[in-house]
Amino acid sequence: MEKDELQVNLNYLVSKYIKDDALIEQLKIQIVNNKAKYVLAEIDRNKVEAFSEADIDLIKDIAFYFC
Repeated sequence: MEKDELQVNLNYLVSKYIKDDALIEQLKIQIVNNKAKYVLAEIDRNKVEAFSEADIDLIKDIAFYFC
């Protein structure tokens, strides 16, 4: 997974699981700064629904390559 793909995947997860506009904007800044671990932690803490199986696999891939 390249950094561009990482940013796309993190943006996808943020838009799917976070509904707080202020937090979304804060996380988008962190995505640009390649703070994957922080973004994943905030998504987990503030998610509005449980992760799907496919998204769990995506999170594992992100964690393997960038955390």
